[in-house]
Amino acid sequence: MGEQLAATVMANLRFYRRSRLLLGIALLFVGMPALSMIPSLFFLSSAAKFEIIQMVLRQATSAISLLTAALAMLAIHHHLTSRAYRVVVTKPCRPETWLLAHFLSGMLVGTALLAVSLLGCGVLFVVWRIPFQWGMLLIGVDQLLRLLVLFSAVSFLTIVLHPIVAILSLAVVREETFYQLIVVISAGLSNAEGRLERGFYTALRQLCSAAYYALPSSQPFDQKLQPLYSTFRASLPEAGLLALSILYAALVAALFYFLGVFALKRRRLV
Repeated sequence: MGEQLAATVMANLRFYRRSRLLLGIALLFVGMPALSMIPSLFFLSSAAKFEIIQMVLRQATSAISLLTAALAMLAIHHHLTSRAYRVVVTKPCRPETWLLAHFLSGMLVGTALLAVSLLGCGVLFVVWRIPFQWGMLLIGVDQLLRLLVLFSAVSFLTIVLHPIVAILSLAVVREETFYQLIVVISAGLSNAEGRLERGFYTALRQLCSAAYYALPSSQPFDQKLQPLYSTFRASLPEAGLLALSILYAALVAALFYFLGVFALKRRRLV
């Protein structure tokens, strides 16, 4: 299994390197943070430079998230619609190994891009003579965990759905969507008059609440980690939250992995 896993990971990395579409997307996403460096020519105070570093890291991590999701979707769709997957799993290579290699190769790329982004921001700290904030490393860990959840979710959705439907599902079926529905339904419940109407709104709110809490999140402690992102200063409580985030991301990724394996095994090869 080890040799098959390593060979499949290398094959996926070669696919990423040869894909011109992915290269174009990567260049576009790299250019976005680069453009944000232009204001540094005009704002020379330390506070303004620190804000620029925050903006660069924020835009870079957003771009990496989109690129990683594109990697997951394009790789899965390409292999499943071409003969690549059928050839690999009849060598034989078990679907478990094939999907694990897909996860590993995608996360290797995401980790490398995050490392480059953090290194670039670290260089800016040195060049601009701003005291380095070690909390930026915790931000890197948090972003890596978000990438893991996003990559695993996109991979599973692309296995069971058409890519366009998968994109629409990611755009619509989100925590924010159900939270807004809960707010609207709660307002309707407060204005309801009849018993039947109140029962309907109550049942609907409970259904949306169940979906809200059951839906996997790429950022389960987003609000509590806002001080870390605004100051780049590390603290013990935030490190504890990241430890919980590691456990949460591992469980979510494992869930999507096994669901993906189950879907692949049920897929017809002819």
